Amino acid sequence: WRPWINTIMSQFNINSITNKHGDFGPVISGVSTNNSTGCMIIPAGPTERRGPRSRGIFAGGDVNPATKQDTIDFINIQSNGNAIDFGNLSTVTSRPSGVSNSTRGLFVGGTNPVSPYYLNRIEYITMSSLGNSEDFADISRTAWYVSGGANDTRAVTGGGYADPAGNQNQIEFVTIASLGVNSTDFGDLLYATREHAATASPTRVVWFGGKGDTGVSDPQKTIQFVTMATLGNSEDFGDTLATVNSANASSNGIRGFVAGGSVPGSYGSADIFTITMATKGDATDYDDLNAAPSQLPQIGTVANSNKAIVAGGTAGSGQNVIQSFSMATTGQSADFGDLTVGRYAAGGVSD
Repeated sequence: WRPWINTIMSQFNINSITNKHGDFGPVISGVSTNNSTGCMIIPAGPTERRGPRSRGIFAGGDVNPATKQDTIDFINIQSNGNAIDFGNLSTVTSRPSGVSNSTRGLFVGGTNPVSPYYLNRIEYITMSSLGNSEDFADISRTAWYVSGGANDTRAVTGGGYADPAGNQNQIEFVTIASLGVNSTDFGDLLYATREHAATASPTRVVWFGGKGDTGVSDPQKTIQFVTMATLGNSEDFGDTLATVNSANASSNGIRGFVAGGSVPGSYGSADIFTITMATKGDATDYDDLNAAPSQLPQIGTVANSNKAIVAGGTAGSGQNVIQSFSMATTGQSADFGDLTVGRYAAGGVSD
């Protein structure tokens, strides 16, 4: 079958199309018209959005006693199963902040075992492929426990801990498509903080708790946010039900969820708190993680539009447990599978 296709600019011949679903094959860029003597439907939308999109990726982390990892592994969020090797970071790294859109995953900052210990680099991976991370650009400071979120265009990160300056309040952003361009100042958090969880909707980045306000290690329950399309300082959103730090967060774009941190009092690391991303207000109690593996806190998180995944944690030699919970309906989390290397403080991204 050899259809001739007339475009605005040129004519070309396709000898065969081996995938009728359009997941791969010729890509037509720009505005085109066509006519064909055969039956043909050109796939619509950006190439990276065709076909199934439900990949979650975990990078870096620690195995006790403080054996940092360069491991990158991935899962298919839709189907339970063990993680599979994806590639490696450029160096062993703990506590990188993972942010992503459908095309690229970025790992921001972190710490490694040799001087200068704290990192200012941003590394990236291509979400749809396998392979090692590559250099993207830099943030303005060397820091770990940075956190943030992204939409299709921007990745916004804030806070973290820098030596010798201590907790940070800077918010910075990069344009995910602009390889090689260092981060730009966005504004400031309400206070200098680290160990704060973050997630994003298409319009907002939201940070939960952390350590720092009147002192470097003061635990907090403040929720704060920025609107990603603008520049400016963060605003108060509300409060979590208890102070929370060393947690992680996920979102389906409508609701945000924070879980797995150091939480005192009547709540604990297994509790999941939730907010509605588009409004302001205090978090409410949603459900519980399965605390039986005792792997909390310092989990890694990824999500798709339906399901949130938490992985790893601090207990023992670093846990390999992966568990999931529904972001649409309550019901205690369920076992998902295992990481390739049991560890804590990995950065998570999903497409």
